Amino acid sequence: MQHLSEVIGHLNSFKFYLMITSQNPYKGFPFDKQEEWFGTKYTTIPMPPRWKQLWIESKSKRMDELFLPEANPFVAHDFKMFWNEQGKPKQPPYPKRLVKTDTCELWFRQDDKFNLPHACLCFFFITPLLRQSAKKKLELAEKANLNCRFRVSDNGLKLFLSGYNEKLHLIVEAVAQGMVDVGATLNADILTAYRENQREYYLASELYIKALIQGNYTEEAAHKLLNAVLSRLKCQPIGDRRLVENRIVKLPQGSHVIRCYAPGVHTTTTNITNFYQFGANSLRVEVILDLMCTIFDSPEFCTEELTWTRLLQETVSKKWIKTSMNFAARVGCWMFFKLIDDETYASMKDQLIHGMLALPHTLLHEVRRNLGEIIGGNYIFGRAQKKADVLRTLTKANIISFLNDTEGTNFRKLSVQVIGHGKPSNLLNQNPNDNELKIVFLPQDGDGEMPTIVDIYDFKSGFEIYPNRSEEPAVEGN
Repeated sequence: MQHLSEVIGHLNSFKFYLMITSQNPYKGFPFDKQEEWFGTKYTTIPMPPRWKQLWIESKSKRMDELFLPEANPFVAHDFKMFWNEQGKPKQPPYPKRLVKTDTCELWFRQDDKFNLPHACLCFFFITPLLRQSAKKKLELAEKANLNCRFRVSDNGLKLFLSGYNEKLHLIVEAVAQGMVDVGATLNADILTAYRENQREYYLASELYIKALIQGNYTEEAAHKLLNAVLSRLKCQPIGDRRLVENRIVKLPQGSHVIRCYAPGVHTTTTNITNFYQFGANSLRVEVILDLMCTIFDSPEFCTEELTWTRLLQETVSKKWIKTSMNFAARVGCWMFFKLIDDETYASMKDQLIHGMLALPHTLLHEVRRNLGEIIGGNYIFGRAQKKADVLRTLTKANIISFLNDTEGTNFRKLSVQVIGHGKPSNLLNQNPNDNELKIVFLPQDGDGEMPTIVDIYDFKSGFEIYPNRSEEPAVEGN
């Protein structure tokens, strides 16, 4: 306000210049001067008396167009570095868990590397009901250079905040309050009677919160923020954990085909995606798959129309690979490891190890690594270093043995084919208003009985479910 008052004082005493740009000089005021740097022609004139009179008269009149915006509550003013003020105590290399209850867990690490007044607040609201928070509350936060990101997953809402640490907690509290109030703010024009019947189900009653707070923060402030969220949500433990757990079906051995017809999509293009299941995951299996992806991207390995994409979903303890790799490509992979010389193999391993051990350049990069371990329930902090250690001991013979087992005694493949068609299939008797995806199971060789529409849940009902792994870290704060 002091600087603003000084500016107004200069305006009231007419101690300022007005600059008016024009391609043509005003009548009677020719461009009689030229500045020395760019040769721009210009002229200067005293302020017309009429303009001064208008300014003086405006002091007694209120102009709605001129106003001061309300103070932004998210603008930071305190930039103290807590780690420095506390005497730079030794910090654990990875987040430690401060709280673990039946409704929440809180992980925390105070920054001692990047020395910036920044923090990242990460909340994963696990709920049987997907809900959306009002994003309009975050407009002021974004203007204050606080980054806010929402991600909706199949079992909850991820809230990721970063920026100056002082006011970040206000956003979390506003979001938590918005989750409580969402039932009362549903648009009656959209939901009509449904609004009244379903209002109670949109309150955050059954909820589990995974939180990571890392950066220029204190343990006391982290506890205080989590308590503020819990006091607003008043959440209860989730009654049926199966509603929020990602469980993986164990595919039977061999190849299996699902053919899908997408209603409303009139195209002759057929898309085929093959899923290969390798069973229980371990760092060793994960490293083998990493190395195979590196091999496929190398110029030494050439296969027409070959793509191999890691599906980074590691729920329970299983690894899935999503690929369009056909049988020839699989055989080519096996042959590649049989024929590759030791020098080339060692070079590829070194290349992958170098990428694994690259240090995070920012706090945000480091937080994302840790958050992935917490949300996924893996808690293998320092995963990159552990994988590099495993990779150093991995031989060609190990990979060939893995491929032999996968292709031979433990081959599990699911082929999902979205069939292209010029017009809706009569076979499916599609209802034009029915937008559900139809699942059709065919014999492996495509011959024999006519296709039969089968519910996907019936398809999975007879299969074994992999047991859910414990979500306890091996060492507290590991």
